[in-house]
Amino acid sequence: MNRVAGLGRYSAAGHPPPLLWHRAAQRLEALDANGLLLGVRAEERFTDTDFQFAPGDRLLVYSDGLTEAENKAGLSFGENRLPALLLENQSVPAEQFATRLLDEVLHWSTSDSGGGQFDDITFIVVDLN
Repeated sequence: MNRVAGLGRYSAAGHPPPLLWHRAAQRLEALDANGLLLGVRAEERFTDTDFQFAPGDRLLVYSDGLTEAENKAGLSFGENRLPALLLENQSVPAEQFATRLLDEVLHWSTSDSGGGQFDDITFIVVDLN
């Protein structure tokens, strides 16, 4: 991360695209460069992709267990709640947002006699200041 230039760089290896919440523009951007799963081929080359950010933006890097958690009706959490949750909690500090996010996804998958969460949930929240 280059905070002075507002430039970030990442490589993807099979995970869902990181999400970048642009606070000033009130817009969610999926950083959608992707690559083969890490470790599948020893000779696999991964490319770096740059993205622009501004102070106040939030980066969410996560595993598919977060977005694919399903409720009793079979609806995935990410398709329905993740963008709204980022918007609703944009002023909340990263650690507090992470707690809310985990609480929300676990509640989503267990409410109304849902089957619960079966996949791992891994994520990192970074506030870009």
